[in-house]
Amino acid sequence: MKFTLFALIAGFFLVAVSANATGDIFLKNELIEDMELTAQDLADELAEIEPYGLFTGMYTVIKRALRYVKGLNCTIKEVLAIENAAHNFVNSVAACGGQISQKAQNLVNACLDIIETCKAILGINESVCGNSNDVEETDSDAATAAAAEEVESFGVVSKLKTSHKCLVQMVRKVNKLKKQVKKVISMIKDIKKVPGDTSDCVMAAVNTLETTFTQFPANVKACSKLTS
Repeated sequence: MKFTLFALIAGFFLVAVSANATGDIFLKNELIEDMELTAQDLADELAEIEPYGLFTGMYTVIKRALRYVKGLNCTIKEVLAIENAAHNFVNSVAACGGQISQKAQNLVNACLDIIETCKAILGINESVCGNSNDVEETDSDAATAAAAEEVESFGVVSKLKTSHKCLVQMVRKVNKLKKQVKKVISMIKDIKKVPGDTSDCVMAAVNTLETTFTQFPANVKACSKLTS
């Protein structure tokens, strides 16, 4: 499998180099960048194969969701939900008081990292995509028109798609968030294996966090269907 993976990734770059060297095929910089991104994340996908898992095939799902403005807006709502859940968890654990186990502390730290990733995603959404982070505003036609950019791909022009720059940067960050959410879910399962190490108060916060985080993959998959 590793040989096949490396061969596939090498193929991506060979096409890009050959195209620029011979001049037979004209590839824009954005297409080359897209190929590099695909190769990198394909490696991640193959390295994290989990039959029937919540996150199976999520890279493709994320890219599809972010390609269109409606899917982008939908995904932003899910990012906000993850950010709020992480914030609430950190605050709830602090409110519980007392010392917490190392596993619980690691979970708090992971949530703090997730909050930073969410902030980065929201920043890209506003500064690069020209889109609003206001959930209600993103539902309006005005926001859709503002965020949509006329893009040309093989002669096809669409006002419903996000710009390439927006797409590439958002895919990278949302894919990072996906990995972080997946890691947190794994950490939660590990904590629950030894429930006696965690207080009832902290465990209640853990359960609430788990509910929101486990919904993330399915919700983003629903966003990926919003293509018009």
